[in-house]
Amino acid sequence: MIGIRRALGELNRVRLDLSSRQICCRDEHRERFDAPREALVRMRASLERILTENIVPFWYPQSIDRVDGGYRLNHDVAGHWQGAAPKSVVAQARTLWFFAGLLNSPYRSADYERAAAHGFEFLDRCFWDVRFGGFYWRVDTTGAPIDCDKHLYGQSFALYALSEYAIATGDERVARRADELFDIIERHARDRSHGGYREFLHRDWSAPEPHEIGYLGKPARAKTLNTHLHLLEALTRYTDLRTGALVHGALNELMWVLGNAVVRKRHGACTDRHEEDWSVPQMNGPLRVVYGHDLENIWFLIEASARLPFPSALQVDLYETLFFNAWRYGYDHARGGFYLGGDLGRFAADRQKIWWVEAEALVCALHLYSLTRRKLYFDVFVKTLEWITVYQTDWQRGEWYLRTDRAGVGSGDKAHERAGTWKCCYHNGRAMLRGIELIDGLISTATAPMSSFPMKGNR
Repeated sequence: MIGIRRALGELNRVRLDLSSRQICCRDEHRERFDAPREALVRMRASLERILTENIVPFWYPQSIDRVDGGYRLNHDVAGHWQGAAPKSVVAQARTLWFFAGLLNSPYRSADYERAAAHGFEFLDRCFWDVRFGGFYWRVDTTGAPIDCDKHLYGQSFALYALSEYAIATGDERVARRADELFDIIERHARDRSHGGYREFLHRDWSAPEPHEIGYLGKPARAKTLNTHLHLLEALTRYTDLRTGALVHGALNELMWVLGNAVVRKRHGACTDRHEEDWSVPQMNGPLRVVYGHDLENIWFLIEASARLPFPSALQVDLYETLFFNAWRYGYDHARGGFYLGGDLGRFAADRQKIWWVEAEALVCALHLYSLTRRKLYFDVFVKTLEWITVYQTDWQRGEWYLRTDRAGVGSGDKAHERAGTWKCCYHNGRAMLRGIELIDGLISTATAPMSSFPMKGNR
């Protein structure tokens, strides 16, 4: 495992070199803050309202494809379905996960049971490769295969959805499919020389040529933060279904990859694209950071560590380092929410606010507050929730704007702004469900009410 050894060597050689201003910011916000129960109850009510009055009504029942099977995910910014379109394993699995997640929540209903069963049947029947195993990348609207090569990004979301659905139903058929997929990933995609996983492989799981380009637009042999993030998420949930040395070993290695190999120590931020040995490729220009990925990485690592004998306290400095870099360079201190990204060590260049970045920031801040009780994280959670409630959420037409500008004006000129290959009910639906769960835990130990704690209402 040369790549992991190299990363460990770098960890021992390089001390995090944060700027004096960033260190000052960290020190200024270390005070403990016990959120009043009344404030937490209001936060929970806001999350629940967004989930039950904005997100769920948009996706159910209109996303159910009662003609061809699976889910219809081809809607414009006004929420109008644009007609039949190809279906990707990423979007279909994410939507299955959402309905399965509702089944594992206080909002379980017979409607969502049917919606999840409907999605699983299509995913298993049309995407599963009976000959070579694993899931196709894309099928047409009826389920006929279009793109048959295997990408770990798609396999990860399939494993995530299968694990969630198996836990929700206790259906051993679903659990066995999850087991089969995990075994295939470990057998064909695990890189035992450099650590981590190969991401793009041919239909028969053979390796691509170096000149090939994978489905995500990266060189076929590249390794990315993004794909490994979502494999970590999937394996974390899979460990709630199955335990054992193999799955725990895979989870542990991914924590090293995402807590070390992708982290640029002198900046306290993560980079996305890497070579097979986890070195950073030569780029024409400065390296970039996507703040949402770093924030997502933090709370994925927190949740993964809870499944292993690996106390989160050992990683708090890493979590705070990644958070403070994103907070310093990418946070809108005036209005709340995070911008999309920018060059390492510089303030955000792309100042759009993208729906999934805001969703991940919300969960990350709440997780860090739950872990440390530091006021900064609660303040960021509250202001980001205010931004989402007032600007990112489309209360008239349902769902969230894919993007808003700095003033909070939602976009409206793209065909797939509301639902498509990359936008469904996964990021924001998961943020609401996970946020409610975390706040319920905080409420159980909260302090006495304080009526003066403010939060802005809906516009």
